[in-house]
Amino acid sequence: MVHWLLVIAYAVAMFVFAGKQESGAAVTAQFLAKWLPHLERAEIQHLVFWIRKAGHVAAYGLFTLLSFNALRVTSGLRRRALPGAVLLAFAVAILDEAYQMRLLHRTGAWSDVLIDGIGIGVTALGLYYWIAKREKEISQESVSENKEGPEC
Repeated sequence: MVHWLLVIAYAVAMFVFAGKQESGAAVTAQFLAKWLPHLERAEIQHLVFWIRKAGHVAAYGLFTLLSFNALRVTSGLRRRALPGAVLLAFAVAILDEAYQMRLLHRTGAWSDVLIDGIGIGVTALGLYYWIAKREKEISQESVSENKEGPEC
């Protein structure tokens, strides 16, 4: 249950943050202009773009991981944890962008769902290899145990 509470809390936090004025690109640009006064406006805009896109990748990578963990410990969903986490993360990404399109201080864009997909995909790929490695280790342990067992 705790795993699902984390997933829900994280999703709610993303939506709450998106709804705040401070989440807009203009605020990020103001912050960077204050802390990096030597940069020109175009450089700041370029930096804002990359920081925000990196934020999308990181946020949805973490959401995918949290979702995977919740699905992995849920009875009946363990075997489908990875595809379920990917689908859930994409669904939230789509809802998030649809929500942002309705906000005055945000400009939701469907292309951001693709950016979110990078975080989702990289995390899913890492989890896929982690699962494969773990299954291989378990298989090798069971073969070892059978070889070391008593002979009949």
